[in-house]
Amino acid sequence: MGKKFLIQKILHAGQWAPSGDNDQPWKISDILLDSFSLEIIWDQENVYTRLPHPCLLATGMFLENARIMAESLHHDLQWDWSGNLSEKISVRIYPRPSHEQISPIETVLLDMIEKRTVNRFPYKTTLLQPHIKKCLEDSLQEKQKGIRIQWFDSLGKKWDIAKFMAQIADMRLHLPEAYPVHHRIIDWSEADSPDKIPYRALGANKLSTQIIKWGLANQKRNLMLGNIPFASLPFEIEMDFFPGLLCASHFIISFDSRHYQTPELKDYISAGQDIQRFWLKLASLGLVMQPYYTPIMFSHYVAQNIDVAHREIDRKRINNLSTRFKNLILDESDTKLEHAIFTGRVGYPASIPRHRSIRKLVG
Repeated sequence: MGKKFLIQKILHAGQWAPSGDNDQPWKISDILLDSFSLEIIWDQENVYTRLPHPCLLATGMFLENARIMAESLHHDLQWDWSGNLSEKISVRIYPRPSHEQISPIETVLLDMIEKRTVNRFPYKTTLLQPHIKKCLEDSLQEKQKGIRIQWFDSLGKKWDIAKFMAQIADMRLHLPEAYPVHHRIIDWSEADSPDKIPYRALGANKLSTQIIKWGLANQKRNLMLGNIPFASLPFEIEMDFFPGLLCASHFIISFDSRHYQTPELKDYISAGQDIQRFWLKLASLGLVMQPYYTPIMFSHYVAQNIDVAHREIDRKRINNLSTRFKNLILDESDTKLEHAIFTGRVGYPASIPRHRSIRKLVG
């Protein structure tokens, strides 16, 4: 097997890592026959990525995909990183020959790399059996200790979180600073999207889709739609409340405070690897997932006095969201904000999107 072929296969697998809004926040550079680099790119003008945490997690997910592919080709994957928040962050990746054979577990995960996707539609409400939960929990700690998960699967808890998800949607839809992101990320073509979210994967019906398309055409229309009383309510119910209620369980993944006092940037990259294993494992079990990262990010903004809204009404919405997240999820799971990593919902699919996000070509 040629080294060029090896690097190409590893890069291809890595590229299939999930990222917020399919933004793929990395630049592949310095490709040699025995290594390559990822430059981590986070858009600090994007209201959802003022801090790099989502991009670091996505980078870790890239590394885990790449590691699984490398193992299938009889190589280990080593990496180191450099940089800080005031300069660029980069990761150097080194495949090294290994005599180890890929395990049956890794073979199953390898098969899921391109099949795993985000499902934003309502799921079946079939609860996860204890052995399924245990299998998923174990997948988070197969490579390192110190990552834990808390499940929220009672009907009352799902009801409360579903209402909270609608509150998040209300904030997103009324926040003018979020408009550039929403305008950019939706692909309105009738195809899979290499760098956006296909509109058919949004979880909206035809009428809602047309209203969304009309409202996102320009900032004036978006503000007009936001100023109509209760105009956003149908979207919140269809795209956030019902999906939040109709699922097997919600969850929060966090750093265990016994192992991590103050997580560092590199810890988020490693956590991204763990979460990708979790996601690939649940896909292999016939489950689907939808992350929601907004409450973690906006709670960090509040905690660090990062002002992302110009209007006072929006600042109040963000503060209320942060308080609600603390009371509803953080306190219930005995998690401090600085240890929270990832939130989402999981379940057995009731429907499959007609189109999905794919990836840009390597090169």
